[in-house]
Amino acid sequence: MIILLDVLKSFKMEMNYRIWDIFIGRRSGFSAHLVRLLGEIHKLELEHQVYTKGHPIWIDWVDWPDIGDGNPRGALNYHEGSKMPFKNSWDYYFDNPVDTNWALHSTEENPESWISSNGEYNGNPPSQDKAFFTEQWLAPLCNYTRTYFKPKQEIVNLLNKDITKYKTLGIHCRRSDLVREHSNIAPYITNEEYFNKVMKIYTQYNFEKIYLATEEIEIYNFFMQRIPEILSQYDCYRIPGNYSSVDALSLDVRPLHKYLMGKEILIDILNLSKCDSLLCSISGVSNVVTYFNNMKYKNVFYFDEL
Repeated sequence: MIILLDVLKSFKMEMNYRIWDIFIGRRSGFSAHLVRLLGEIHKLELEHQVYTKGHPIWIDWVDWPDIGDGNPRGALNYHEGSKMPFKNSWDYYFDNPVDTNWALHSTEENPESWISSNGEYNGNPPSQDKAFFTEQWLAPLCNYTRTYFKPKQEIVNLLNKDITKYKTLGIHCRRSDLVREHSNIAPYITNEEYFNKVMKIYTQYNFEKIYLATEEIEIYNFFMQRIPEILSQYDCYRIPGNYSSVDALSLDVRPLHKYLMGKEILIDILNLSKCDSLLCSISGVSNVVTYFNNMKYKNVFYFDEL
């Protein structure tokens, strides 16, 4: 009888869901981790219908941006001048769907009640491919993003308030979009050639403003010197052209910079998601921007098709 009651109790046990240790390599940026995290959520949805049933997921994000520092809980990282106070770095950027303190206690007290996904999922949608900008993939990914990725209010308060006042073209431009490091894209083009292509779209579709997101100081200055219609998060990180944004994770681009850089990338992502249309190349940033936009863009232009 006692055994039967235990069995019945186990069937009634409410399961909890946890995603932890999203690891895709030291040279992976903030947005790449977000895309991989969406893949983990998708895995839990396929196996347990987590989103469909409205179940919260505890995001235990211990690996950003701590990779290689030798401490999985962030003791060696700093942000905005003070030591990282969180046991979970997700709590620095987002409001966690599950309270971190409760979850830490629960996993210790009731480990059998937790289903964990540990970053090993290699299926879609982590692939950076245009196929996943189709409605078939966008709809569920937008739903996951809207449900589980809720930026901290203090981050929302920093967003550019003018973007939605105008017909704004959002531009995400990386140095690799011009240098063409990817084998499936055309050879090197100059800043001026890139700028001229942008202005052709800007004029053709009667945009009123441009929101420019780029980590590259030379591209930023090139645009700012030529047109007054630029909106930009002026104080976000900028790096020289001989570095990639990923390399910058180990540079002194910002004093005590690691968490702050992720915050600034998130600000650019959120600003771009509020634009009327988007000009981009396929990347982790453009993927996440599209998910935050929730399929509201009037147009998405891919630079390599211009």
